[in-house]
Order: sequence, then C-alpha cells, then structure tokens
Amino acid sequence: MISRIQKFFQSSMSQTDEQLSDHRLNMAAAALLIEIGRADFSLQPEEIEAITQSLQKTLDISDAESATLVSMAMEESESASSLYEFTKLIKDHYTPEQKQTLMEQLWRVAFSDNQFNKYEEHLLRRIADLIYLPHKDFIQAKHRVEEEAC
Repeated sequence: MISRIQKFFQSSMSQTDEQLSDHRLNMAAAALLIEIGRADFSLQPEEIEAITQSLQKTLDISDAESATLVSMAMEESESASSLYEFTKLIKDHYTPEQKQTLMEQLWRVAFSDNQFNKYEEHLLRRIADLIYLPHKDFIQAKHRVEEEAC
C-alpha cells in the first residue's frame, strides 16, 4: 500500500503540469463516482462495476489502470473532509459537456444497484450545484440514463 502511494507521488512529480492536472481531474471524477456509490452507506459490486466501466470508457484506460484508479479514489474519498476538494476541480476545469457527461456517469452508478434512494438523489443534486451544472442539464442527464436502462 505505502509503496503504491510512493510510486504515485514519484510518477506525479515527473509529469508535466498538464499531465498532473489531468490526473487530479480523473481522481476527482473517480472520487465523486465512489461517493455516489457510498451514498446509501454500502458500495455494492454493481456500483463498483459501473464506476470501473465509466472510467474505462471515458478515460480509455485498461482494466488494471481503472482498478488502480478506483482503489486510489476510494482512499481519497475516505480521507476527504468534504466534496469541495473534488467538485472545485471539476467546476474550474471541466467544460459544460464534460460536466454533463460526468453527471450521466454519476446517475448510472446511482441506478446500477437497482436501489436508488433519497440519499443518492440528494448527493447528486449537491454535486450538480457544486459543479455549477444547470438544473436542466441535471434532469436531461437523468432522463438519458433512464432511457438507456429501458
């Protein structure tokens, strides 16, 4: 565990600012996906699978890379004091289209265990507000994901 964290920091220090920024953004998005999975107080295997698939599709990464990113995001999520450290990065650096794509991914994770509840919806709304996603885009993302499920 510690060696993995040391490797992460060593590789991060040798990266350019743009690569580092991309890595931080990917970590922030992954941590938000984890937070949605944990919103109902248990992270189900279906939710982990939805998170992994979202990351692989969006970031075009391998199974091993996505597994590493998910485990690191879990650690970041557990040690975070609030959502702000993740949502601020997204708010400041994502385009409106990227924000909407992220919101669709968050909805997929919330729906993936077939037990959507008020805690997940509340957290989704909070994240949308914190990343400055307009309400119409929030609702459109929800409807697109619901249509996919049908």
